[in-house]
Amino acid sequence: MTPKQAREFAKRFDQVHLTHQRSIHAYFYARTDDIALAEDLMQGVFARAWARFHDLAAPDTDQQRNWLFAVARNLLVSELRRKRVRELARNLSEEEEDTRERR
Repeated sequence: MTPKQAREFAKRFDQVHLTHQRSIHAYFYARTDDIALAEDLMQGVFARAWARFHDLAAPDTDQQRNWLFAVARNLLVSELRRKRVRELARNLSEEEEDTRERR
């Protein structure tokens, strides 16, 4: 990629980011009620968008939005699964500790 192409690529990506960042962040915040987690997840969406920008570079804003929100949904589901697994592991540890204390 030439320097000129790299600048054009970055400019197009910045436009996509500016267009969609608020709605992606709002999506995550509404579902997590955690501003820091919402920011982290949003960053994950745009990291994937950067890596796969050729899939996202369509001039149609609706197509971009659909792609970004599909990634957002998948990241959120993964995060919720991780959170549930951590909670289950913590509960099991607490139960094991309670069982040991009773002995």
